[in-house]
Amino acid sequence: MQTPEDTAASLQLDDMLRAVRRRWPTALVVMLLGLMVGIGLASAAPKNYTASTSVVIDTAAGATASTSASEMATEAQTVTSTSVVERAAELSGFDASTLRDGLTVSNPDSSRVLRITYAADTADAAAAGANAVGQAYLDQRGERAKAQAEASAAPIKERAEALRNQLSQMTANQSALASAYGQQLATLEARLADLDLTGDASDGRIVSQASPPTAAAGPSLAIYAVGGLFLGVVAAVGAALLRDRLSRRARDARLLSQRLDAPVVTAGRRTDAEDAIRTLALRLDLHERPDPLVVAVVSPGPTGVAAGLSKLLRNREGRTRLLNAAGVSARRIDRGWPRDRGQANVTVVELSERIDNPLAVAVASRADVVVLALPAGARLGAVNRFLSLLHATGHGLDGALLLHRRSPLVLTEAPAKEAAKEAAKEPAVEADTAPTAPSRATGRIAAAARATLNLNGA
Repeated sequence: MQTPEDTAASLQLDDMLRAVRRRWPTALVVMLLGLMVGIGLASAAPKNYTASTSVVIDTAAGATASTSASEMATEAQTVTSTSVVERAAELSGFDASTLRDGLTVSNPDSSRVLRITYAADTADAAAAGANAVGQAYLDQRGERAKAQAEASAAPIKERAEALRNQLSQMTANQSALASAYGQQLATLEARLADLDLTGDASDGRIVSQASPPTAAAGPSLAIYAVGGLFLGVVAAVGAALLRDRLSRRARDARLLSQRLDAPVVTAGRRTDAEDAIRTLALRLDLHERPDPLVVAVVSPGPTGVAAGLSKLLRNREGRTRLLNAAGVSARRIDRGWPRDRGQANVTVVELSERIDNPLAVAVASRADVVVLALPAGARLGAVNRFLSLLHATGHGLDGALLLHRRSPLVLTEAPAKEAAKEAAKEPAVEADTAPTAPSRATGRIAAAARATLNLNGA
């Protein structure tokens, strides 16, 4: 079972899909623009190449080559130290500050390996920088180990030299003491030999030389293009919805209903005319409304809606007549037309000429039901002006019928002629050819129109 939230989400998705389908040229252009922006960003983004060299620290160098986590963290800091960076700058010919900015050091899986990574604008520079830093680090580490070995050997050498001097001064009667001194001297010389090996040996080595990378680091052109296309799709949906909201044409029944604040019935290309009229009558409950009933059918141009409603409502008891407001004088309208005389049970009035004129609004304001008939794609300028004037009189629109351009209800000559004949049967009144002064009804409508325009302007 669908919840109200699911239904609302479905309706919004339908609105988006319909808007994109109606505005597909705009949506396509915006999507292509998004794709071009993504490709442009990929081209304008600075190229960044990275290369890495791996250095392993051996444990054969003695206690000073501890591989504990804290010691490895210290060694990682040593790689980025000023002395190592300056030595690497001398080896590579790079600027020391530039070398430091592009340098990063990591210790993968807390192992005995340090990974030295350098980022540069070119692939060759990235590889040269990483290798120079790795070599500079090992050189400094070797010098440090040699210095430590020499410092440890100095007192041992002094002790050994003292023993040699004492042995050279001993006589044959001191053979036992000479033997003891000899053993001590041998031990000291063995320790000196170990320290010499420690100073000469390297306690680290490069296990993986950096090579120039084949591609720049960061997002590829494909990722930029896909990202731009995604943003283009989102922007395309927004542009299509915005164009729908700003459109001055009648295209979508749901959007038109929101604008008119009235129910809208759609008559498609293959919709039967009688079915469309019957649906509209049911939505407006026309069969249940009391007599006398006046229905005003308003449209930017003549349609078959008024004739169809008149034919449908003939099933009610009493007289039903179809009138056309075209050619009816202002004086007659001021006297109450179409309710002036000869009132029928049901009167259907077609207003299809200059609907934004105060005369048309005066006629519509006397109707019990006001229906708007619009061909799909019709401009809404005159309709909006008509509704502004109608609302100024305290009346509103009851419903609308949105017609497909090729719907059988779109203008045919027969309904217009039939309505004209019905209007000709009305009792004669003053001639419409003589100039007339503005009527009281039209004067009130015009005043309301001016007030509405003034409010809108304010």
